[in-house]
Amino acid sequence: MKAFVMCFVAVLVLLCIAGSLSNAGVTDSRSAVGGIEKITLAWTASGGASGYVRGFLQRVVITAHGSTNDVVDLTLKDENGIDLLNGAAVSVATNTATSFAPAQLQNSSGVSNAVPYAVNDKLTIAVTTGGTNTTGTAVLYVRP
Repeated sequence: MKAFVMCFVAVLVLLCIAGSLSNAGVTDSRSAVGGIEKITLAWTASGGASGYVRGFLQRVVITAHGSTNDVVDLTLKDENGIDLLNGAAVSVATNTATSFAPAQLQNSSGVSNAVPYAVNDKLTIAVTTGGTNTTGTAVLYVRP
């Protein structure tokens, strides 16, 4: 009986973890190679939130499909409402992968530096144009 209860609890924990990685129009899958985590967010026109993303956001690759306008506008926001793409994902062409290197620009003593965003949040994708049939992926490359 003890083994059954422990097995049941383990299954419940796994289901809770799996449920936390999918939310309202965004499906979240992850893999890690060489110290970089690759998080693929498959989204629909309704957008939605990802599971938690933790680390330094190095690169984002967006591919959109099915837009009635041939372009989509979208944002990738943290829990503070900051667009981690700095507004650059406006008029992203459909059926083409578009790469972004999101960073916060800093200026110190006349020297400008681009510093990758540190994230420890659920990220939200919002699609503002493209039509109701638009789908796509956002692949995040995150360094711990």
